[in-house]
Amino acid sequence: MGFSRFYTLNNKNVIGLGAFKSHCALWFFKGSLLQKNQSLLINPQEGKTKNLRQIRFKAGDQIP
Repeated sequence: MGFSRFYTLNNKNVIGLGAFKSHCALWFFKGSLLQKNQSLLINPQEGKTKNLRQIRFKAGDQIP
């Protein structure tokens, strides 16, 4: 990973940003609890992560 940053609220991880070779990602540590725009969220490690969800952005993607 080339870059990552995490943001907390009350000493708990809330959101993370990461830059990789093929994409950038926005993580929601309790993303499974979000009710809107679920189609944008993916589970980065099916079977391993329960709550973490992310949105991936690749070159040329339109940001909704």
